[in-house]
Amino acid sequence: WEALENILGPSHPLDEDLIEQAEKKVEKTIGIEASSDLLQERKAIPASDRFVTLDHNSTEYKEANDKIEQLQKSIRGANELAAEQPETHSRIVAELSAIRKLLEAKEVNVINFKALSWGVLGWLAAEFAGQPIGELAKATWEALKVLISV
Repeated sequence: WEALENILGPSHPLDEDLIEQAEKKVEKTIGIEASSDLLQERKAIPASDRFVTLDHNSTEYKEANDKIEQLQKSIRGANELAAEQPETHSRIVAELSAIRKLLEAKEVNVINFKALSWGVLGWLAAEFAGQPIGELAKATWEALKVLISV
């Protein structure tokens, strides 16, 4: 949680308009849908059901963790992004690290995990559509969805 708080702030409210805009842009740009409407889930899921336990020995966990690791290596090697947009590059590196850090926990808050993951992975998939990083971002999102059962 500390990594997520470092990025979002300790009491960061998820901006509902921002989430809707990000989902619409990514869906329009790359033709994949967010796993579901984060806003509806936030309103509909009881607090006790917002957590999922992670089995660190499962095939799904290993697949998701491997995809995040591959994506992190690709982003670190994205010299053009680092040179042209250093702040964006730094933010993406931090957000991917936060996802990896959250995966170390025994359980994760589904809504927060999806918001962080979809935010960065959706942006990467849209920004790098048709390129290896974009395809890897989509594959990573799919692996994470399987892992947290959405």
